[in-house]
Amino acid sequence: MVAVIPAWNEAVALRTVLEELARLPTGTLYRVIVADGGSSDGTPEVARAGGADVVAQQRRGYGAACWEGFARARQLGADVVVFLDGDGSDPPGALPALLAPVLLGEVDLALGARRASRGSAGMLPWHARLGNTLVCALLRWRTSRRVTDLPSMKAARVATLEALELREMGYGWTTEMIARSLARGLRISELPVSVRPRLGGTSKVSGNLIASVRAAYALVRVAIQATR
Repeated sequence: MVAVIPAWNEAVALRTVLEELARLPTGTLYRVIVADGGSSDGTPEVARAGGADVVAQQRRGYGAACWEGFARARQLGADVVVFLDGDGSDPPGALPALLAPVLLGEVDLALGARRASRGSAGMLPWHARLGNTLVCALLRWRTSRRVTDLPSMKAARVATLEALELREMGYGWTTEMIARSLARGLRISELPVSVRPRLGGTSKVSGNLIASVRAAYALVRVAIQATR
């Protein structure tokens, strides 16, 4: 299994994330790939020092980072890939449980559905929570199937992701993955995970109202296109 972490100026948080990944039970992961979006804070150096492979992102966008990291994982012969953010909000300790149903062949896509832990209610701004809820409702209306989150932490087999033929390279990459999976009848599981405060840096989307509005538009557009 290979972990792919898209990162842009996440040096402070990434160091801790990599340390936590290294403490996972033996056999959980054999490689970590950091797809760097042109960081200026030493993120690539922190990634290499933490034992990760670094892929220099060639195109802008969250989806582009995930896809280029995935392409590298495929080159390395990975069978299963898990994605998580580099800001520390995704708990690495949840990975064994997230990966288990994929490895057992019980599901095609496993989602780490974010749940607020005690004292963490304010971590996702109201507009980010509202947008997430509305897009999930739209997907349910379009596919008659239900998901509760569009999370950054998710896992699938390489063959599954290849078959989905993802094209969205921006904010809507995760939405397209989930929407296509729902529309095609793939088996999806949701593992509740306790979202954590970011460990450093600043949010590129949810912490900025204008960026959040743009992201919400992209998510709605992708959700509709992917479920036609």
